[in-house]
Amino acid sequence: MSKPETYATYRSENAPEGQQWLAYIHTGAGRLNMAFFATDEAGAVAKAKAFWDQDRAEREANIASREAARLKTAEARTRKSEAKTASPENSEA
Repeated sequence: MSKPETYATYRSENAPEGQQWLAYIHTGAGRLNMAFFATDEAGAVAKAKAFWDQDRAEREANIASREAARLKTAEARTRKSEAKTASPENSEA
């Protein structure tokens, strides 16, 4: 998912106390099917934004971790290949 485009909010007169406002995160691909409740609109949006920011940070950390592992594997393969090329059985006598 990319950065959210909007936070859609809704107000209900008959919702339980503390849940009068809810917010959804709208992404470029649609709506994230999670509701964030609060007593006011700003609180609902703040909860949705906090979730999105934390989730984005986790996704970015996972991407960085996978990239570091990919680079480490590529370097190991290169060293192994270079070692095979430099071994005495592959050198000319």
